Formats: sequence, structure tokens, C-alpha cells
Amino acid sequence: MKKRNKYIITIGVMAVMMAAGTGLLWAAGEPGSFLYWGTGARSMGMGNAYTGVVDDVYGVYWNAAALGRLEQKEIGTFYSALWEDTSFSFLAYAHPMIDKGAFGLQYI
Repeated sequence: MKKRNKYIITIGVMAVMMAAGTGLLWAAGEPGSFLYWGTGARSMGMGNAYTGVVDDVYGVYWNAAALGRLEQKEIGTFYSALWEDTSFSFLAYAHPMIDKGAFGLQYI
């Protein structure tokens, strides 16, 4: 019985390790995978679940329709050093218009 339990546990651990490694394998070579990082400390703190609650300049990145909630001009920046001499930079400007919505510009 002990030998059978040890065998089942070994197979289970191997299956979990293979499943975990598969996700990393597929994410490694995607072009533009750095764009999944997101922008802004608030959104990153929420686990990138920010699309529905965005109410600031980072709406340019997350949900452009939310720019209509802006009440003042805003500038936002974000910088993250990634791996092997790569980085992720973000610069955005949002400008509300009187009774006409808003417009925003971003540079990644």
C-alpha cells in the first residue's frame, strides 16, 4: 500500500510541475509580451483588474471610454526595469473637453 501511495504522489507532483512549466513555456517567446505588464501603481496593485474602475489618466491605456470621467488635465508616467537591459516606459496625457468628452495621448 505504501509503495502505491508513493507512486501516486510522484505522478501527481510530476503532473503539477509539467502543467506549471507549460504556462511559462508559452509566455516566453511571445512578441509584445511586455505589454501585459500594465501601467500605474494602483492598477498593478489591483492585479491589473482596472478596466472597470479607471478614473484617471491611465484610462488611456486600460479603457479609453473612461476618459469621459476626467474632471481635470492629467499627466501620468510609469517606468519598470524588466530583464536583460529591457525596460517598459509609459507616458500619457489626458485632457477633458467641456461637454464633449475627453482626449488622451500615450507613448509606450
